[in-house]
Amino acid sequence: MQRRDRSAERESLGQAMRRLRRRQGWILADVAARAGVSVSLLSQVERGLVDPSLDSLRDIAEALGTTPLRLLADDAPRSRIVRNGTARRLLLAGSEVDMELLSPSLEGAFEIGRWTLQPGGATATQPRGHAGEEATLILAGTVVFELGDDAIELREGDLATYDARVPHRCVAIGSAPASGLFVVSPPSF
Repeated sequence: MQRRDRSAERESLGQAMRRLRRRQGWILADVAARAGVSVSLLSQVERGLVDPSLDSLRDIAEALGTTPLRLLADDAPRSRIVRNGTARRLLLAGSEVDMELLSPSLEGAFEIGRWTLQPGGATATQPRGHAGEEATLILAGTVVFELGDDAIELREGDLATYDARVPHRCVAIGSAPASGLFVVSPPSF
């Protein structure tokens, strides 16, 4: 599989972060301290030189008072229809998860997304919680669904609904990739 050049995506993400940071009157050190990342990393992300990890992107977005997908979304109006193959993708260096936003925007009452994991991959480096209610439907493969202190095996067709404030993640087990559909209300990614 040929890898595409993601430099334009990195640059767009960095510009969105810089615009939001400056709009709030903050310097790099302000956001870095709030996000728990180094000023050097934040500077490199803003300049489009590196992709942050998914966890770092979440922390930076939270520090800026937004969500990762809102930072990644362009300002152009989007159709209410999302055709197969046109969903906004979130691919981050060093991440084990390939995520797509299936919702046309994050402006509604909920967001819908799809994730794909290779065997042994996880949706996050460690279980994380966020505001809202969430549901996850396993589309393919088998995962261990970690929710708080519980670890539950879920297979194709299984559905879990839960308070998203409880730290959670999915880890693909077995020899085949796993994928899932998630719905979060309100949008929080």
